[in-house]
Amino acid sequence: MNLRVSWKSGGLWSALLVTMALFPLAWAYPTFPGDERALMEVQGLQAGWLDQVALAVSSLGLVPVSITLILAVSGSLFVLRHQTDALIVILSLVPIVAGNGLKVIVERPRPDYLLVGAAPHGLSFPSGHSVYAILVGGILIFLAEQLVASPLLRRWLQISIALVILAIGASRVYLGVHWPSDVVGGYLFGSMSLLGLIALRKRLDTNISPACGTRFFCVKLPGSGPDRAASNPSLAVRAVSLGAPQLGYSWGRKR
Repeated sequence: MNLRVSWKSGGLWSALLVTMALFPLAWAYPTFPGDERALMEVQGLQAGWLDQVALAVSSLGLVPVSITLILAVSGSLFVLRHQTDALIVILSLVPIVAGNGLKVIVERPRPDYLLVGAAPHGLSFPSGHSVYAILVGGILIFLAEQLVASPLLRRWLQISIALVILAIGASRVYLGVHWPSDVVGGYLFGSMSLLGLIALRKRLDTNISPACGTRFFCVKLPGSGPDRAASNPSLAVRAVSLGAPQLGYSWGRKR
């Protein structure tokens, strides 16, 4: 068990170090070895129908579309009383904005291989579309595991979302608006941020009274004995309705 935990921790630290190392390297070098060759090979697959597919998939990462999706998912989760999950979806905007800020620091120019579509604005590393795809797509895959009861439907949703994540990154290379290393850097940065958000979500879920159910506010009565709210749920409901200044409140949802 300890060996398994050690390998897991070592893998996470290694991925984090690789991610951190990519940024100064991308600042120092306009391309990485193999970037240009890989981009040209991907564009060698060009076909009229593939142009349209790439443009459609890439449009999923446009700011109006991405913001609308994040707000829609978060709002739906809130209505369904999954407030912690709704918060995590909203917080995904933080690393997305941070990724755009890192572009300014790295200052890597975009490739001069535009195949089709409008010329992109801004800088290249990391790919903002890739950061958004792995963050929001990863959260959706995680939520499907937690909330979808049917195993068949759950796996179908997760595989479909994973394919969309990969397709968004591939479309950016195909269109010639990002180097492959930009996409890889976006995936790595987004993955590290995703793990942080999932850890935060699990941390928030640990401070929940069994009597809370899916209520927005949970009541936990102080004392060394069993949770009085758990043994008497009606007491918890009355405490919330009356304010009960002597009681402690915590926020969360039932797992």
